[in-house]
Amino acid sequence: MPQTTSEICEKLVNFLKLHQPKDKNNKITCNPCDLLNYWLGDQLNSIFPDQCENNSKIIELFKFMWKKILEEVEYPQEKKC
Repeated sequence: MPQTTSEICEKLVNFLKLHQPKDKNNKITCNPCDLLNYWLGDQLNSIFPDQCENNSKIIELFKFMWKKILEEVEYPQEKKC
């Protein structure tokens, strides 16, 4: 079922809140940026099956836009994807 952009963004926020693997000392054990790439790919593939090449281009565009947003808000370098 196609989803709106706002629905995907809402899912993205929830994913980022809930999927941060941590060890027993509560330290993140996996790079959230890697998880984000996989999650976004899964979402696009479920919405647009059989369009792998286009989905890859969308992911690259998303990463480019995300980088620009982080630059504008001066997000700490060590926390950027």
